[in-house]
Amino acid sequence: MAIGKFAETDFMDITLPIKIKFKVKYSNEEIGYFEDNFDVDDSNSITLVAVQDSVDERINYYHDTPNQTKIGMATIRTMNILYYYAQRMPSKEVDFRKTSGSGKVLNYLIQHSLEQSEIQEKDILKKTKLKNIVKNVNIQIKKINTITGDSVSAYVETEVDKLVCRLLGLGDENGRELSSLGEGVQYAFNILLQIIEIIYNVKVTRKPEDFEERLINRDGKKLLSFILSIR
Repeated sequence: MAIGKFAETDFMDITLPIKIKFKVKYSNEEIGYFEDNFDVDDSNSITLVAVQDSVDERINYYHDTPNQTKIGMATIRTMNILYYYAQRMPSKEVDFRKTSGSGKVLNYLIQHSLEQSEIQEKDILKKTKLKNIVKNVNIQIKKINTITGDSVSAYVETEVDKLVCRLLGLGDENGRELSSLGEGVQYAFNILLQIIEIIYNVKVTRKPEDFEERLINRDGKKLLSFILSIR
């Protein structure tokens, strides 16, 4: 689908076309995205038909009406579809120590807060209190190193953002960890973080004009509409 067409293996019968009918609903702010095309019984939705007539052709999109009005590919390409796979484990992703996905967003929040507060490493840790702990831990690690032949050792982190990432956790107002809360809470929070991360990636990896064309201008505000697909 990334290349705009189905593969031959997707056809049950290569002599017959593939047709998929689906409905897209949108808010009042998004009215006009499909220009003057909308369903007769609901002006806030449009029923589309995706058709690929043969293996060698590309997918074409039509408004599901007697006239079969064709929808331009430029409109389809700028539909923002975000995929979220239900088998993902929020408890393993929503973590300040992670540097990708949801963790990347949490890391950004920390870095932004540190820049605003101008906190330094000495404001967070008292190294003199930790020296004895590190020393004793390394005595035990050294014994392990004699077996493996390695030179691993414990140390005190000096980068402020990494320190804060390891100190912070996520939970509710009662101090319960996120992993112990209901799955609905975990998935909802993770999905929102994933959406923010995807939008950020699109903005920084695309040309400014490519990102701008995905926005809807309404009453002086720039809105980004998207379809969330949960699998």
